[in-house]
Amino acid sequence: MEQAYLSTLGTAQQYAISGLKLTITYNQGAGVLTYTAVDVPLEYSLWTLSTMNGQPVSAETNITAVFTPGEAPDTGVISGSSGCNT
Repeated sequence: MEQAYLSTLGTAQQYAISGLKLTITYNQGAGVLTYTAVDVPLEYSLWTLSTMNGQPVSAETNITAVFTPGEAPDTGVISGSSGCNT
């Protein structure tokens, strides 16, 4: 799961936030990551992956993401945990 998750982030193309749900479309629209959060906006919030391509993520697998904007427009960093690694 971790390897598949990390490889999808490299092909991310689009995101949308609706309430406390974040979806990231990747691989030319072939896949979708769905995260939930306790707070919004996108930046600096801890997002927890809840489904990958419509399949629920195991409760034992805690995959998170935090988006930190860069100083220049359209730049920034994504960090978090993919289960074993950060």
